[in-house]
Amino acid sequence: MNQGVIKDKLEKKAWIYLPDTYTLSNYFKQNDIVELSKVCKNYRTQLKSRVLKRLNINTRTIKLLNIHSMSNRHEHEYIINSLRLGFAESFHLVRQVIIDIGFSNKFACDFFVMFPKLSNIKIVSYLYYDINDLIRTLRSLEQLQHITLNSEFNYANPLLDKDYYNFFYPLKTIKISTYSRIYNEMLPLHIIGTSFINLECLTVVNNRILSKLSNGIPSLLYVEFCQNYQFDLTELNNFISNNLQLKQISISDRHLDEKVINSILNLKNLYKLEIIFSRSEINSFNTYIENYSIKHFIYTGYGFIRYNNAVYDILKMCKNLNVYQVSDIKCYEDSMREEFPYQSHRISIK
Repeated sequence: MNQGVIKDKLEKKAWIYLPDTYTLSNYFKQNDIVELSKVCKNYRTQLKSRVLKRLNINTRTIKLLNIHSMSNRHEHEYIINSLRLGFAESFHLVRQVIIDIGFSNKFACDFFVMFPKLSNIKIVSYLYYDINDLIRTLRSLEQLQHITLNSEFNYANPLLDKDYYNFFYPLKTIKISTYSRIYNEMLPLHIIGTSFINLECLTVVNNRILSKLSNGIPSLLYVEFCQNYQFDLTELNNFISNNLQLKQISISDRHLDEKVINSILNLKNLYKLEIIFSRSEINSFNTYIENYSIKHFIYTGYGFIRYNNAVYDILKMCKNLNVYQVSDIKCYEDSMREEFPYQSHRISIK
């Protein structure tokens, strides 16, 4: 814990032990810490960088900015102008941006140029923007490391392969979501391969990418498989078997068979496993490998009690499980409590 001393002008009073802002935030509301910062220059400095570190652009932000425009173009102009006023001389403090509104290519150009130190960008909205134009805009951000995109991609232009490569290659996180009807098309992501030595977190969206990485990509630690796409299970099993360093996997039930699940259980470094159940029934697996590395199991699905046999098969093999996170408490109460009681596992309801 960082310690400091606060004294008033007459030096009659003093705080001998002054926790850092992170510690204080565990005990006080943000407003209280802001009030405290008014009498402590050190806190003002810390709070400014913390408060401005992450910027959310969503409908709530627009309301807070008191923007009432029927035109997207004017709305975007008001947002840009408000940010220029509000962040004057502080643009460099913003490290993460989360955008949950539709925006145009012009808005992207005007917006991202203001924040030169961005390292993490998450775009939730599918609307308006063009992925190729966005890449041209973002490639000037030298500190960008993590990107999450929802986009209806334009089909990849082979003439832009060098641009795609130069943009994606330095990134540590590439999480992409797009419409299922274009999963099998050539996407900008098709340039991702085993040479991406910086890549730690990836969304695999089709068999083309899976095949390129199935022999192993040593830097990759976290992977999620697009749940609405049907992967080749042989290729998927090869991918998992050849990436023994994986620490976290998110996978749909439609991608599971006996070989795949046993390959997952065979991973010695896997800490978190998320299985997204979408089918009303799954046959039991012949699981024969005990796993001692999985500490956190996430089970998402709603009310399909019959598939719990498959969950049992997997959970029984996780010998050091600490957290069982379930999206539907009724499934737990009806059929999982006896097998996995509260006393033995911490239950988190998502």
